[in-house]
Amino acid sequence: MRVKQLTEDCLKGILEFISDDKNTLYSCLNANRAFCKSVVPILWRNPWIYSSIYYDDTIFWKCIGKTILKCLPKESKEDFYKNGLKLNPSIIEQPLFNYVTYCQSLSDKIIEKLVDNLLDVHDNDHIALNDYKSIIQEKFWELFLSQSYNIKFFKLPTFKIFDRPEAKKCLSNISTLECDTFLPSEYFLEVPKYCRSLKRIEIVMNFNNFNEGIESLILSQNNLQELKFCALQDDKKFKFKNSKTIEFLSNSLKSIEFENRVCLSSQIFSSFTNLTELHINLKNFDYCGLYCLKDIIIPQLEVLDLKNAVGVNFDTYSKLISNTHGFLRIIKIETKSHPPTSNIEIYLQTLITYCPRIEVVPIWLARRQSLDNFDNFLVSSIELKIIQIELKEPNDNTSNRETVLAKPVLELLATRSNPELKKIYLKGRWSFSHVDLQEFFELWKGRRYLTFHFDNEFYSYYIVRICEEYYKQGVINGGTINYTSKV
Repeated sequence: MRVKQLTEDCLKGILEFISDDKNTLYSCLNANRAFCKSVVPILWRNPWIYSSIYYDDTIFWKCIGKTILKCLPKESKEDFYKNGLKLNPSIIEQPLFNYVTYCQSLSDKIIEKLVDNLLDVHDNDHIALNDYKSIIQEKFWELFLSQSYNIKFFKLPTFKIFDRPEAKKCLSNISTLECDTFLPSEYFLEVPKYCRSLKRIEIVMNFNNFNEGIESLILSQNNLQELKFCALQDDKKFKFKNSKTIEFLSNSLKSIEFENRVCLSSQIFSSFTNLTELHINLKNFDYCGLYCLKDIIIPQLEVLDLKNAVGVNFDTYSKLISNTHGFLRIIKIETKSHPPTSNIEIYLQTLITYCPRIEVVPIWLARRQSLDNFDNFLVSSIELKIIQIELKEPNDNTSNRETVLAKPVLELLATRSNPELKKIYLKGRWSFSHVDLQEFFELWKGRRYLTFHFDNEFYSYYIVRICEEYYKQGVINGGTINYTSKV
C-alpha cells in the first residue's frame, strides 16, 4: 500500500503506535506533509524531555524558546520592540504550526528556562535584562494559558495561577499535579474548584513535611490513584493529620512512588491495602527510612520497581517481597552494587516461595554458585515471560577478568523454564562458544520466538553468524549481542 493511500486517521494510528520511538518520529518529519502534520503534535506533547539528550542544554532551550516566541500574537511581538527589547527579526514570522496548542506539560521552571536562555546579555541592556525577562515570562504564560487546552501535567507555581481567568479552562483537564509543601495552603484550595479528576499528585517535600491544603486537595478528588513523594531533606516524613485522608487513600490509591527516600511511616504505608505498584528511586541514599519496608505488608502488590538499590540491602528487598501475598508480576531492581552471594540465595528462595505469578524479574548469580535454587525458580515460575540474569562480580579485583561459562544456565533456560518465556538478558562476563549457543537455540526450537540480549564486551563473528541463522529460521526474533550487533 502506498503512503498516499493511507487515510489521515490510519496514519495517526500508526504513528501513535511508535510514539515512544523518537528517532523514527524525527525521520518521519521530512517524509511528506501528511507525515509532518501527524508527527508534530506527538513530539510537542512534552518537548522539554529532550533537553536531557540534547548535545547542548543551553542551545536546546534557546532554539525551542525562539520557536515558542514566534507563536506569540503579532501585537505581543510589537510590544517587545516598543519596550526596547532587541530580538532576532525572524520572530516576526509565524511558524508552520502553533506548537503551543499541542503541549501537555507545563511548569514555572519550564517558562523560566525558556526565557533565561532566550535573551542575550550582549544584545540587551544588562540592567534592564530582568525587566525584559519578566515581560517575556508574562507573555509566555498568557500564550500557554490561552491556547494550551490539553495540559495533562502541571506544576503549581508560586503565584496564584487561578487568579487568571484563562487558567480555569486551560487547567481543567490536568491529570497530574506537582506541588511543593512550602506553598501556602490556600493555593491548593482553588484547584478543586476547576479540577476534581486528578489521577496523580506529586508532592515535593521542601522545608515543610505537612501542608493542610494538600490534604484538602487529596480529599477533593474523584479519581486519585497515584501519589509521588520527592523528599529534599534527610529524615523527613510526610504527615497526614486527618484520619479521613488515610481512609480515603486506602480505598483509592493504586500506585505510590518515592524519590530519594521513603518518607511515610510503616504504619501509614500499610494502611494502603489496595496498592498495586511501588516505585522507589534511592539515588541519594539507601538507608534512612528504607528499613521500614521490612514491616510493611502490601497484599495486592503487583509491580515492585527499585532504582539505584544497594546490594547489601537485598535482605530488606527480599523481606518486602515476602510481605506480599503472591500477586507480584513485575520486579525491576537496578543496582549500584551487586548483592552478597548469601543474599542472592535468600532472594531466589523468596521468589520461589512468594512469587508464583512472576512475569518479569531480574536474577543475580555468583561464580561457583550452585544452580539448584535457580533451577527450582524456573520450574516454579509458570508465568515467567522476561528474565534478566546478571553475573555478580567478585569483591576481589584480581578476579575481575575471569569469565563464567553460560552454557549450564542456557540449558536450564531452554529445558526448565515456562514455555511463554520470550526475552532473555544476560549481563556480565558470561562466556560461551558459538557451538554452545547453537545447542541452546536447537533446544529452544518449538518454543515461543525469543528475544536474546547478551552484553559483555567480547565480540565473536561466529556467535553473530549463529544468531543471524536462527533469526532467519524464526527461532529468535531479535536482540543484541555485545550492545553493538543487532540480531
